Amino acid sequence: MGKVISPFGSRGGRKHTGSDIKLQHGDTVSAAMKGVVKMARTYSGYGKLVILTHRDGFETYYSHLSKLLVSVGDTIEAAQPVGLGGRTGRATTNHLHFEVRQHGVAQNPERYFDFATGALKKPLVVGARELVIGSRHQTSKTDGSMADVAQVSDSTVRTADPTYEAPLYVQVQKGDTLYSLSRRHGKTVAELQALNQLKGTLLKIGQQLRVH
Repeated sequence: MGKVISPFGSRGGRKHTGSDIKLQHGDTVSAAMKGVVKMARTYSGYGKLVILTHRDGFETYYSHLSKLLVSVGDTIEAAQPVGLGGRTGRATTNHLHFEVRQHGVAQNPERYFDFATGALKKPLVVGARELVIGSRHQTSKTDGSMADVAQVSDSTVRTADPTYEAPLYVQVQKGDTLYSLSRRHGKTVAELQALNQLKGTLLKIGQQLRVH
């Protein structure tokens, strides 16, 4: 839980794809619910990033971390630490940039979570009851057991291939070109064309473009 210092939505003419939550350097960042680690590494402006995959195409992103505490393929329980807070990547202050995506499309995290109380507004998975993005000062319980935060059977979470990395998407903004995006994300223009089945280089503002 924590204070949202920058919400999902338009920010300075660009779409902000998550909620920024204030924390202190070294604070523990915990999984919102049970999932499988699809990415745990430094990635572009996200800095040190952990992506957890959940059922129904949902993923949660935890970025700008100072330290990663999990590895690709790990099954993570709700409230289990995934990293330590920081300001790696494109960040001007210590905070957690938290995203919720479904099938690669960014959703407003505040549709699902009340960051002030930790309450889950709208379930992403059956049985999930409470969000825990903890700090070193906070814990969260439902019926006296941290295991109650999110109950998801093992059958609903498939083990990830350790060699598999999650696809990442960005939304095309005014001024973006295929060349500038390729430079920003360490790809060639040809690679981005192949990832997105593009024949030319024309992009549309608002278009979802796969960059990894």
